[in-house]
Amino acid sequence: MTEIKDKILATIKVGEVKMRPRWHFILKALLAALLVVFVALTLIFFVSLIGFIVSASGAGLAPGAGLLGWRLLLISLPWALVLAAIALILILEVLVSRYSFAYRQPLLYSIIGVVLLTMLGGWLVAQTPLHRGIYREFRGGRLPAAGPIYGRFNPERLENAYIGSIKQLTEGGFILETETGEELTIIISASTKGPIIDALQPGLEVAVFGLENDNRVEAFGIRPLEWELKAPGQLRPNRPSNPDFSEINP
Repeated sequence: MTEIKDKILATIKVGEVKMRPRWHFILKALLAALLVVFVALTLIFFVSLIGFIVSASGAGLAPGAGLLGWRLLLISLPWALVLAAIALILILEVLVSRYSFAYRQPLLYSIIGVVLLTMLGGWLVAQTPLHRGIYREFRGGRLPAAGPIYGRFNPERLENAYIGSIKQLTEGGFILETETGEELTIIISASTKGPIIDALQPGLEVAVFGLENDNRVEAFGIRPLEWELKAPGQLRPNRPSNPDFSEINP
């Protein structure tokens, strides 16, 4: 120890080591902490946005149809956001590993901790009207800055998701009139999931998730469009059969 101490003092005397003020280290630690917070908040935002897209489109109902439903869910995921979230998890792990409470733990435990906290944060944000509100503002033309994200990852444009208004009930389902005027025959079976299967009626705007074949869609899941894109309790079951989808009113 004495030899090491002498070497350090000798290095300082010849000017090879410069003393740095205390504020330098405090500022460095503060910037590192702010970077961790920024990355963590961005990650939670992305995770909650992925959840919003999956839920609003009805894709979250697909796994109830078995292996094919899981396949459709995977196809419908916004993979650019998923990959971005994975990258942010790795970045956050690198940043957090610099702190003693993290680097003293096995790497696997640290990664699991980051993932669990991220999922919890994303779930909590998903319970708020944040994404629903931003999406309504974007659709109403009042928040064009949200276009790069909410326009590209439009929850109404996911594959195997069909958005429209119920035009007519049929014996085995209903006729769905889409925003483009196309009419699709929706087939409801015992495996179809959804919170309002027994309350479907003409005029109700719904999101249908399923496989389409010759204008017939075997529905894996059905939910009212307003469940995610509007505040709860604002369903409008008696709208005309040719609604204007250019704007979703708050």
